[in-house]
Amino acid sequence: MQLNATRTPSEVVALVGTAPTGAGLTLHINVGGVLWMSLTIPAGDLSVQATTAQLTAAGSIAGSASITMDITAVGTTVPGSNLSVFIYM
Repeated sequence: MQLNATRTPSEVVALVGTAPTGAGLTLHINVGGVLWMSLTIPAGDLSVQATTAQLTAAGSIAGSASITMDITAVGTTVPGSNLSVFIYM
């Protein structure tokens, strides 16, 4: 995914349909091939929202930069399923 202009996100939310259990589900959002933000949905939860501090530290997303995501950890009993990530501008 790419944006048509540089934007500063106001909110980032990750949701799952089935909660991870045994451990949290961690994902990395990359911008231009570089880690932009890391979020963890705690075990037993269905969502996580980026904090103000995370949004400030992450900064803006350049319009031409490629946005990708890596799942780096999943629940150890149930991994979690149906992951959706929303970046609101």
